[in-house]
Formats: sequence, structure tokens, C-alpha cells
Amino acid sequence: MTVKPPIGRAHSLAYALGGVGTGIINSVPTLLLLFFATEILHITPATAALIILVPKLWIVLWEPFVGNWSDRAVSRWGRRRPFMLVGALVLTSGFVLLFAPPSFAADHAVGWTSAAYFLLMSGFSLYFVPYVAIPADVEAESRTRLVSWRMTCAMLGALVSATMAPVIVSAGGGGEGGYRLMAYLVAPVCLVAMLFPLLLPAADRSVATTSGAGLWVQICRAAGDRPFRTLTIVQTMQVAAVGAMSAGMPYLIINHLHRPSADVGLAFCIQLIPAVFAVPIFVAVSRRIGKVYSQMLASALFALGSGLVAYLILLGVSWSFIVAAMPLIGLGFGGMQGQSFAISADFIHAANSEHEGGASFTGVWTAAEKVGLALGPAMTGVMLAALGPDIILWQIWGPSLIIMASLHGLWTIRSDNSKRKFEDLATTS
Repeated sequence: MTVKPPIGRAHSLAYALGGVGTGIINSVPTLLLLFFATEILHITPATAALIILVPKLWIVLWEPFVGNWSDRAVSRWGRRRPFMLVGALVLTSGFVLLFAPPSFAADHAVGWTSAAYFLLMSGFSLYFVPYVAIPADVEAESRTRLVSWRMTCAMLGALVSATMAPVIVSAGGGGEGGYRLMAYLVAPVCLVAMLFPLLLPAADRSVATTSGAGLWVQICRAAGDRPFRTLTIVQTMQVAAVGAMSAGMPYLIINHLHRPSADVGLAFCIQLIPAVFAVPIFVAVSRRIGKVYSQMLASALFALGSGLVAYLILLGVSWSFIVAAMPLIGLGFGGMQGQSFAISADFIHAANSEHEGGASFTGVWTAAEKVGLALGPAMTGVMLAALGPDIILWQIWGPSLIIMASLHGLWTIRSDNSKRKFEDLATTS
């Protein structure tokens, strides 16, 4: 892999702003889609769970393909830009079609919602895989800055959208009209944010390599890389835990605690404000104790916070005490996600130091992440269909247990002496 010059702070900011768009796209469907499908479109919970799950299972095949395609692409605009531009246009169109379906789609709610979400997720992959691959293409100092700034912006995007999307829906009447208004306002913001990274200079603007390995070879390389494989499994578990909690939150707050819908936005705001600050905090922590230990600490904070919230709910304490415990969840979430992507960028860079396959590895990584995002809401839908709304308390206890289980994988990465070169990368900034 050729050595790239450092990327300046202005271009780093342009790259990071794309995270605002990805944060919105990750958070709004995770938060609202299951509720929108079951309560507004009157799709059964089991069917809604399948609608969410199937496109993300498709991503398991699609994202590695996109990554390998990007690695091998030849374009005057570089390997990454064309995919990112097309992906941004497709995913924002899919977002509007998903939450603002035309009137004739009411008779075909399942088919329309399935197709729109499939389009959204396919477009998101076209954008996200090349976008996330960029840090692995650059030198170490720029890599750390790009990842930490992007994750901070992604948390900001998730914070604003998770807080404001329910408010916009409520202001629009709370029904289909409210979701339509939300889609019309949110989609343009996503598009503009996702266009900023196109300003990043492409070192491979004129010619891209065509000598990279094929898709199957790259997947086998990624699967055979033990530290990368272990971290990918950990990320899938942790994202599934976060997705389960996010999808269950509207049911928990509205149906179980009998709070107004605006409190859904308040709950996510309380959690995501600390998440924004958690990214730079845990970057600083990682400089002292290493990235893997830093992620383990953040994961433990998330599990502690979610377990505490569950215990307070079971005690029947007032809403204000429950809200006061939620910042711990956000602090852990921001830290574990920021460190996870930073470690993955190091692993991908090291594994491809003699190859041009960074996006292929990234495709495997982001595909696993999408599986986690699908499994969380899908588990919520299945549990709702089987046992009814009261089981939603599992959405608080369950994530804590999943996160605690993922710590074993992080410890394996840290103690694997046979891959010391990767461990060294993961403990330095």
C-alpha cells in the first residue's frame, strides 16, 4: 500500500461531516422504523421484524462486494468518490420513500416498506463502505484524527436526529403526516452532510489499482485474520445490543412507562449528549491504557448504565431518576463505538500494508455491523410478537448481558501474543 501524505485539519473536518449524515441514517430507522411499521402502517410485529432483518442480511453479501469493487475501480475521481456520490443520492431517496410513502402504497404497505428499506440500505452501503475505508488508506496520524472526528460527528448526527425526529413527527400530527414531514426535512440534511467528504483530496485520483485480489480471496483473507475476525464479532454483538435497546425504547417509554412520545426524544438526547463527548475522552484514555483496554472500559460503562436503568424501572422509581441514570449508557456507547472503529482502521491498515484491499476488509466489517443493527430490532420484534409489550424490559437487561459477553472477545484480542504486531497497533495512537 503506497504511503499517503498527512491530511490537513480542514479536509479532516470535511471528511468528518459525512458522519453527521451516517449518524442520522443509522439512528432514525433504528429508533422509529419498527414503531412506524407496526403502529402507523399496521404491519404485524413479526412481519416488521423480517422487513428490517432481510435487507441487512443481504448486506452481508453486498458490502464486501462494494468494498472489493471500490478497491479495484479505475476513475479520474479516485476509487471512493463515485461510490459515495451515487450512494448518497440513492439512500436519501430511499429514506423519503420509506417514511413518506405515496397514498397508493397504503394497500401494499408490506411490499412498499420492504422495497424502500432495501433501497435505502443498498444505497447506504455504496456510500458507507468506501467512506469508512478512507482512514485505512492514510498514515497513522491522519487515521486517528479522521476516525475520532468522524465518530464525534456521527454521534452529533445521531443526537440531533434521535432528539428532533420524534419532535418533528409529533409536530406533524404524529401519524403518517408527521413521518412524512420528518422525512422531507431530514433527507436533505443527510444528503448535504454526505457530500462534504467528496472534498477530500484523493491520492488515487488519476489511476486506481486493478491488481487487487478478487472478492472471495479478500473475504478469506479477512476471515483468516484472527484479530480482525474477533473484533468484527465483538462489534456485531455490541451493535446488536445497542440496536435492541434503541428499537425497544419507544415501547418502553410510551407503552410501559406511559410517558408522552416526546420523552422518547428526551431519553435519546440524554444518552447521546455524553456520547458526543465520549469519543475524544476515550481517545485520550486510549493514549494512556491502549485502545483495546479503553474499549473494554467503555463497554463496561454501557453495561453498567443499562443495568442500572433496568433496576430503577423494576423498582418503580420516578421518571426523573431513570433519566438521571441514562448518561452512563451514552458515555459507554460513544466510547466503545469510537474505539472499535479506531482499532479496526489499524487492523485493516496493517493487514493490507502490502495490498490495496482496505475497502474489501471494510466491507466485511460494515456488513457485520449491519447484521448487528438488524439483529437488535429483529429480536425486539420477535419478543413482542411472542410475549407482548411487557417483555420490553428485556431490551434493557438483554443489552447489558450481550455487552458483558463481548468483553471476552476484547480480552482475547489484547492477550493474543501470536499477533503481537496487531496488539502494538491497537495500543498506540
